Amino acid sequence: MMSLEDLEVKWYVLIKKTAMFILPEFIIQKLFHFFIGKKRMLKLKEKIIIYLEKGGSEAIIIDDNERLSIIENLKNISLVFPYTELVLPYGFVRKYNPKEINVFFDPESRMRYAIYAGEKIFFPKNFSVKEIRECVNDCLIYQDSESPHRYHDDGFYVEEGDVIADMGAAEGFWALLNARKAKKIYLFECDKKWSAALQKTFEPWKEKVEIIPKFISDTNTNDTTTLDEFVRKSGEINFIKADIEGAEIQLLKGGVNTLSKQNNIKLLLCTYHKKNDAVELEQILKSYGFMTGFSKGFMIMIWDRYLSPPYLRRGLIRAKKA
Repeated sequence: MMSLEDLEVKWYVLIKKTAMFILPEFIIQKLFHFFIGKKRMLKLKEKIIIYLEKGGSEAIIIDDNERLSIIENLKNISLVFPYTELVLPYGFVRKYNPKEINVFFDPESRMRYAIYAGEKIFFPKNFSVKEIRECVNDCLIYQDSESPHRYHDDGFYVEEGDVIADMGAAEGFWALLNARKAKKIYLFECDKKWSAALQKTFEPWKEKVEIIPKFISDTNTNDTTTLDEFVRKSGEINFIKADIEGAEIQLLKGGVNTLSKQNNIKLLLCTYHKKNDAVELEQILKSYGFMTGFSKGFMIMIWDRYLSPPYLRRGLIRAKKA
């Protein structure tokens, strides 16, 4: 028998498919929040607080002070879509305000843009000002110095002349941070809604930027490529950032030759999409000869319908050779 939660999700998917042709995405999301999302997130928040108050530490090592801090933050958050305060259960999130993000209009491309790290970052034509503000605000939050999702730290960053691959590029903010120093940039993004915006964002560096409309995986098909096959055809990559919805393990398995043999390569991989990603990714990377380290803190993958204890997941793993 289908659970109430499954029925709610099925209803939402049906409504989304029907409404997507007449309503903007953010309106559909707001409807989901109003009718379903807030109730589910409130229940989830309460479950996590109870679990952590009992000292739950199944499969993770967490300092008591951090555990108590997360409990306190969870008790004080406001459940406002897209629930960033629940995903990143730390107080620093509250210092950001999307209303402070300025959005501009480019008459030539008919696209809106914002300024991110001193550069123009463009968005699809159907993105509203509100959506853009929330998107840029989330980028700032996720890359805060206290964030579990922060890509760079001291001693781990893109260097002048690196060939970089942004896998799961979306709006391209990570590649944009490194556009001036990178020698070559590969943007792996299969969602066609980002194509025109990415082209416009990286127009000043178009001679060294290439958009790859394929999924990175452990097989080679019309829609997918392995890292080994891509490197064989395109040449060496020095830095990989991957936020690919839980396909990070397939990335590593499809890059066994490259990652085992190449020494001048660094990786930033998201570890929060699936429950066991952090452990499995660390094991594979070490078997390839990498030194690894996790970003500080934890995330809560609220969009995982099967989220279960310990609830908290590591955000990123950083890997490089000695």
